Amino acid sequence: MATTGKVNGTKIGVYSGGTLIAHATSHTLNLEANMIDVSNKDSAGWAESIVGQKSWSIDIESLFTFDAAYGFEELYDAWTARTSLSVKFSTEVSGDIYFSGTVFVSSIPVEAPLEDATTYSVSLTGTGALTKATVA
Repeated sequence: MATTGKVNGTKIGVYSGGTLIAHATSHTLNLEANMIDVSNKDSAGWAESIVGQKSWSIDIESLFTFDAAYGFEELYDAWTARTSLSVKFSTEVSGDIYFSGTVFVSSIPVEAPLEDATTYSVSLTGTGALTKATVA
């Protein structure tokens, strides 16, 4: 049954090839549109714009582990090999919408502070369209 009301962020995951990217603490889906300035002398002093290319990306904050089913090691391997990944931003609850597309790993810094959890951030840059569908 589809999720109703406000959605708890804990329910949303990022999946690569159908496998949840493990130990995430935060996901951000970024949707952007480049604006093209079309201001002219007839604009009466107001800026005017039209929409240009659209782009999207996903940022993930995660705990670093060596034994994750799908985590830093797999993302590092994709970054090293320059291979694309098929990803899905989803609750995986039947009836909910999800977003999917193809990405490249554009950055993957690791932070290992004194007496604190080791974490990593990964930025996934979309290539091509981001599609919207419904979880079966």
